[in-house]
Amino acid sequence: MEQLKESLYRVSLNYPYATAFIRDDSHAVLIGQNTFISLSSESYVEIASGIFQRVISSPEDIKFDDERRFLKMIEKVDFTNHLVIFCRFVNGGALKPHYHMTEQRIRCLAGSFVGTIEGQIFRAGEEQVIPAKEIHFFQPIQDGYALLLQAKK
Repeated sequence: MEQLKESLYRVSLNYPYATAFIRDDSHAVLIGQNTFISLSSESYVEIASGIFQRVISSPEDIKFDDERRFLKMIEKVDFTNHLVIFCRFVNGGALKPHYHMTEQRIRCLAGSFVGTIEGQIFRAGEEQVIPAKEIHFFQPIQDGYALLLQAKK
């Protein structure tokens, strides 16, 4: 993770093989190893079909009503060692198999999704730890929210 400027962060998404995504404007985007996406702390960014993410830089960065109900959980996060990402997802969305260079923790806050290696279903209140370089995926089966903690090192 690299901070590009005050409200923009560069996050690495590593795909085990090249993957083409078709954006709404009909342009193909080729994703390969060490692909970077830019996430904002100002607004949500659609990183894949039906998957929207926003960086939370501190508890004071909570700005949307749907995030405020999870404020107590965020107050306990170690922002020094983790990139904190709020994720909104819709049923039918999908994030293809990928991996990160550092450990990631995903806590389902609302709704449910199928994730990781074995396709386990995660519901509100459940958490998953994904080791560094472990290939995993994310597929919502209900609209919802998740909190992602990505280790910085």
